[in-house]
Amino acid sequence: MFDLLASQEAIAFVGAGLSAVLYPPWTALLRKLRVEANKIGKFEPPAGSTEDDPLLFADEIQRHFEHHDGNLDRYYEILGQQFSLTEKGCTPTHEKLVCLPFKGYPARDANPRPNDREFMYHNRLNMDELKLD
Repeated sequence: MFDLLASQEAIAFVGAGLSAVLYPPWTALLRKLRVEANKIGKFEPPAGSTEDDPLLFADEIQRHFEHHDGNLDRYYEILGQQFSLTEKGCTPTHEKLVCLPFKGYPARDANPRPNDREFMYHNRLNMDELKLD
């Protein structure tokens, strides 16, 4: 594997799980939204709307905010807090990954992102210093 990386011909296929540590999972997000919704008025989802259908449940919470506040400012503020980047915007794992000499990182639509290659080559770690556990 090290030889392949050193050849700079390897392509990194990274799944969505890598960003999971940066953002809350559905259950945690819905729990947070529900707690905040109950602060402005008792939130009682309609029959059939449960956390088992997260999109429908989130829609009901959104309607609750709009009904009580007359707008969605507070709802979007909560989402903004939950999904804003950390101070660095990444974890140590992300930093190590983008510093490896991969030829490219295909985007979700399988098109390479032009800035990844530029960033990757300017911030490459020395392979001898990299500790993969």
